[in-house]
Amino acid sequence: MNTWCYVFLLMCSSAISLSAQQGGFVRAPGTAYAKIGLSQLSTTSIYDAAATKSMIDEYRLVTVSAYGEVGITRGIMAIVDATFARIQSWKGAEAPSGIGDVSVGVRYALADSAWPISIGMMLDVPTGDASAVAVRDGLRIPMPLGDGEATLWLGGGISRSFWPIKAFASADVMVGLRGVAVGNHASAFNNGEFTHQVRASLKAGYQVLPTMWLTAAIYTQQNVGSVDPTSFSAWGMGNGVAYTAWDVSAITSLGSVDVSIGLSTAFAAPQSIYGGLNILSGIAWRLE
Repeated sequence: MNTWCYVFLLMCSSAISLSAQQGGFVRAPGTAYAKIGLSQLSTTSIYDAAATKSMIDEYRLVTVSAYGEVGITRGIMAIVDATFARIQSWKGAEAPSGIGDVSVGVRYALADSAWPISIGMMLDVPTGDASAVAVRDGLRIPMPLGDGEATLWLGGGISRSFWPIKAFASADVMVGLRGVAVGNHASAFNNGEFTHQVRASLKAGYQVLPTMWLTAAIYTQQNVGSVDPTSFSAWGMGNGVAYTAWDVSAITSLGSVDVSIGLSTAFAAPQSIYGGLNILSGIAWRLE
């Protein structure tokens, strides 16, 4: 496997949000990558829009996702990132579960030498039910399965291999233009207005064994400008979600199959999200 196959293996094997952590690499024509990911969260805390932490009864979330990349032509790669299931449970309540949102996009390679650089776009499609509610003691409490609006992400990334040292680093920045399209439920709040966002990430990896890599990442999502509290927002979805988080993962390669496991959590004043530690796992296949 050549240098950039190692880099690509690492960039794509992490279970964190791949659309925000692509780096500069673009797959070659005729190659493909697919991954099934599982994220598990158990928590008793949630952060509001002012980053104030509150305690809640135990909440559990299991997310099943699928991610894929296909090299279309030289320098162009198609991407899809879909949440097949958000399975929620909340102590003392009947919590909703169902499909989440889907993202589709493309990446274009500007350079593919020692410093691969790419630009691209991703469109978040609001396929999850933004009007979903939990029922507790006769009360209907908003607990959406999706954001209720389409966001167009524009940006780019850069990667670097340190060959012959089997290590890499990558960075990515994306700007999210929110409210490209707004569903009926979300549009009932503040005329469907949403605050634009920016995402950025730094990631590094090192091969510790012939078939195992360790990766670490810091990534952030922040709001651009003030957040209107009357816009649609509930239980980690909708307007105002912001965080800075870390992620550590181990990836084992078994031929063309990669198995990953990792941990991730937010820190530094997260807003409008759950607290707690995410346990991440996944299995991926590479066609080269």
